[in-house]
Amino acid sequence: MGRLRYLLERTNGCISTNATGFAAGQSPSIEMSSRPLAENVFVFGTLKRGFPLHDEGLSGARFIGPCRTKQRYPMLIAGPRFAPMMFNEPGSGLHVSGELYIVDECVLAKLDSIESIGKPGNFRILIEIDPVADGSSTLAHVYMKSRSLADPIQSGLLDRYEDRRFIREDPAKPGPRCCP
Repeated sequence: MGRLRYLLERTNGCISTNATGFAAGQSPSIEMSSRPLAENVFVFGTLKRGFPLHDEGLSGARFIGPCRTKQRYPMLIAGPRFAPMMFNEPGSGLHVSGELYIVDECVLAKLDSIESIGKPGNFRILIEIDPVADGSSTLAHVYMKSRSLADPIQSGLLDRYEDRRFIREDPAKPGPRCCP
């Protein structure tokens, strides 16, 4: 089953419909799943391999491969910490390159913490991405910021993040722990 179809047919990860088919007039069966939630996550900045937050955020995640956004998005380096930021303005900017991972609910929660989800101006949304090599498009979560956080702007629009000026908030502070 393709990843896009899997994501579209899945519910909240604990209950899934039986997609084996059913006779006319019958309802699909619902079964409990003991499998952990698996989500696609597209990363384009400091969470990529070789960058400062990769080991902290994506340990335990399965690397799928290099991808890029299907639509154009504005991505730049901004703020006093020189952080890469992408804005939810589809059709504007460039096709942004990054990496696709499959993560469980624990790693997703850890990433949400690293990316300040729940604080104003920080978002996790689903977008469509394309593999760099052959393959079909899929949906993936991506972390975006509000333009209000992009002060000062440190670069022009980018299609890939290669910058090494990122400053961690507090390097001595331990990162969020994943659930057992």
